[in-house]
Amino acid sequence: MHLLKQQTISEKDVIIIDLISASNNLLISVVFQELRNAMAEGREYTLVLDSIPVDSSESLGQLLRNYSNACNFVYSSSDVYAETQSTEALFNTIMARANNVFVMQHNSAETNRRFSENFGHYRKIEITRTFTTGDSYGRYTQILPGQNINEILNPQPVDRPRVEEQEIASLGVNDVYIRRDRINEIARVRCIDGSVTATYPEPQRKHVLRTRVRRINWLVFWLLFVFCYPAAFIYSFVMSGWRGKIVSGIFLALFVMYLVSMIGLMGR
Repeated sequence: MHLLKQQTISEKDVIIIDLISASNNLLISVVFQELRNAMAEGREYTLVLDSIPVDSSESLGQLLRNYSNACNFVYSSSDVYAETQSTEALFNTIMARANNVFVMQHNSAETNRRFSENFGHYRKIEITRTFTTGDSYGRYTQILPGQNINEILNPQPVDRPRVEEQEIASLGVNDVYIRRDRINEIARVRCIDGSVTATYPEPQRKHVLRTRVRRINWLVFWLLFVFCYPAAFIYSFVMSGWRGKIVSGIFLALFVMYLVSMIGLMGR
């Protein structure tokens, strides 16, 4: 085992070990002790674990707690929280040391809640509306009472999960949430068939193209208004939004009507 480990790491080869059962504690301890020795020697390697309970071996737990940043580590499981035997400390250790977390659909409500908490929260301002009604009586001459209706708005900051538990539970077969610590972002993507040997770019946020809002230069407007009254409203009609165009169009129409009426009076 020792010579095989040395040769595999030195030549950057791939070695696959089928433990058959996670209850094979002796073989698990031997494998992870060899990996710990290689890490202590300063060797760099990538360890990939698939569906092995984290607490199945003390050597695995020690390896995770003292894992070198120079080495890569990938842990895959159908239910990470269940594989840790619901031990919060081990689960938090794995999530804290992970640079990227891929979460697919889970049937366990507790696991969904743990992932939702790990994804973090955001601050949201929620407004609570309160309506109060009541009757009021005026002077003795008033026969029927008046009615008062008051609406009270109460804004209050509330912490909301960035990803709700229900959103994880309702993921499709090919949907996955990705948490990337490098950019502090959570992305929801859909996986499609690809090539194992190909390299694909990271998912990027779609940038929404915003239309440029044209603003009126009021200095130009007032100069045109003083020296050439209709040109000012033509300028505002071109540069303003749809409401400004309506107002500018009304003033232009009034000015045209004024010119027509003046020409008619002068013709007489």
